Amino acid sequence: MTGKSEQNTTALAEAHRAAQAADLDSAARWAKQAAKQAPRDPAPHMLLGDIDLACSRYSAAAKRYREALRRKPDLVEGHGNLGVAWLRQGEFEKAVQSFERVLRLQPNDVSALLNLGYVAQAQGGIEAALRYYQQAIAVAPDQAEAYNNAAVLYFSAQEYTQAIDLLQQAIRIAPDYSEAHNNLGNALLAQGRLGAAIESYRTAASLQPEHPGVWNNLGNALIDRGDLDQGMAALEHAITPEARYPVAVSNWLMALNYRPHITLEGLYQAHKQHGPRFGTPAAVSRKGVTANPLRIGFVSPDFRQHPVAYLIEPVLASATPGVLEIFCYSDVGQGDAVTARLQGYGHAWRDIHGQSDTAVADMMRRDGVRVLIDLAGHTAQARPSLFARRAAPVQVSWLGYFSTTGLAAMDYFIGDEVCTPLAWQPYFTEKLALMPHTRFCYRPPADAPAPAPLPSASGKLFTFGCFNILAKLNAEVIALWSEILRAIPDSRLILRARFLEDDDTRQALAARWQAAGAPLDRIQMFGPVPHAQLLAAYAEIDLALDPFPFGGGMTTLEALWMGVPVLTLLGDRPAGRQSASFMQTLELPQFVAANGAEYLQCAMAVQADTKMLAAVRNTLRERMRGSPLCDEKGFMRNLVTLLQQLL
Repeated sequence: MTGKSEQNTTALAEAHRAAQAADLDSAARWAKQAAKQAPRDPAPHMLLGDIDLACSRYSAAAKRYREALRRKPDLVEGHGNLGVAWLRQGEFEKAVQSFERVLRLQPNDVSALLNLGYVAQAQGGIEAALRYYQQAIAVAPDQAEAYNNAAVLYFSAQEYTQAIDLLQQAIRIAPDYSEAHNNLGNALLAQGRLGAAIESYRTAASLQPEHPGVWNNLGNALIDRGDLDQGMAALEHAITPEARYPVAVSNWLMALNYRPHITLEGLYQAHKQHGPRFGTPAAVSRKGVTANPLRIGFVSPDFRQHPVAYLIEPVLASATPGVLEIFCYSDVGQGDAVTARLQGYGHAWRDIHGQSDTAVADMMRRDGVRVLIDLAGHTAQARPSLFARRAAPVQVSWLGYFSTTGLAAMDYFIGDEVCTPLAWQPYFTEKLALMPHTRFCYRPPADAPAPAPLPSASGKLFTFGCFNILAKLNAEVIALWSEILRAIPDSRLILRARFLEDDDTRQALAARWQAAGAPLDRIQMFGPVPHAQLLAAYAEIDLALDPFPFGGGMTTLEALWMGVPVLTLLGDRPAGRQSASFMQTLELPQFVAANGAEYLQCAMAVQADTKMLAAVRNTLRERMRGSPLCDEKGFMRNLVTLLQQLL
């Protein structure tokens, strides 16, 4: 005859075997049988709690762990697992109590210290979290997770060198620690060490190929270096049906705008195909929402030092009380002086960073916003899923994005006659709404230096320049600009861009120029400098070259303000027509080419006519000042009229 204790041992053993085989249903049945057979044994309840925890049934797991602790109050593992269950539910105070109980029973328990650090970090107690992680390191110097977690805190405080040191220690302890390699990539990237960051991301992806976030980071870094095809291929690992990683979908759609050979129809179809991945629109009642004054909301992660902030500032500064009521929904994690300046215009300011789409949409409905304007589209940190929830009766895409969003809940796209001619309506899921002159309004920086004289007029080498990001320098751009340099032997090209301070990145770009037959001795590459120095650097440039098919926006406006005209191509997509829109608004069509051959001829003609170029340079700032590009009041009147027409 088999006794009860032996039966219970058998049932519990079967439960553990089933759990190890990932057959959780069988494991739960055996564990419940074991619990009935041995009512005082905490072990079956612990296993049932583990099963519930694995299935994200956190409340049920907490109940099971409490049952185990009722049978054995000093069970360290029970208090630790109960703390995890509380933590997963967001019950931070209860979690802290459980982890502190672990430390009373077992001082210097590393898991409890790490979890207490995580709770403190989640609640914003950075210093307290760091103390817990440092204590864990002191107790267990071979605990890689503690180094990694402490590094994340240093990274969030922008102390990148310390973060890198800690992450390298974590990797020495655990070379296969994918998360540490990924975080190291983030820290290296923040320091501008793009080549090393890419290698860290590659290592993380090889160690954890199923993790979409790692592929997303690798893809973005490769695109930052100008390796568009490799970058998009990496992003595709993160947008499979299994991955369900919408951030990577937005990054992939954004990258499509850089791709030379995709058609406008192809851009449209890709955005339309992926639009539903961000959610299905909900119905919104228009009751109680008045149109006078017009209550609008701007949503952006870029209310900070960013081109979008500079372009929205004239609107915030020029809004007339009684005509517009403006709500700014800021998704900025860490504000700066620009953030403070925008807040100073006195409009309603809502900090939505870290809040769920549901909470933010409910807030917008309570605010009674009638027209909600997305300033990000599919750019970095955008929230298309928020707009997919239909948070306002009328939703509009403007300013920050250059193509259709593909969202069924986005009603309008604000463009202009050059960037988005009405003939392109079939390539937008939104209805085109056109501003009369330009879809941008530029407020020049108050501290911009005066335009310098034409450098080549004093006998210096004729200098072309481009200060756009490396992602825009595709093979076609490099080939055409190399041809320009060969056709004009007494010329040079200056490139300024983020990551060009990185030796690996600079060498990779130089290899691409060399492959295109460019005279490398006449190409100079410089990394980023403070904004005032960047503007002053235009004193060296005779003519700016606009890349294609994705041209400049703010970069072009700044060059023009510094007296440097921009040679551009009338592109086949909105992102390729921004500079052309500016040049036509300024009545300078001679700097707009229809194709590559004409682009080359224009560059040669301008270089040969320095008298004309000097005359344009001497009058360009005043031309801008008197144009619709800088007419804040006129732009605001046109914008209000357009928005009222959308109701």
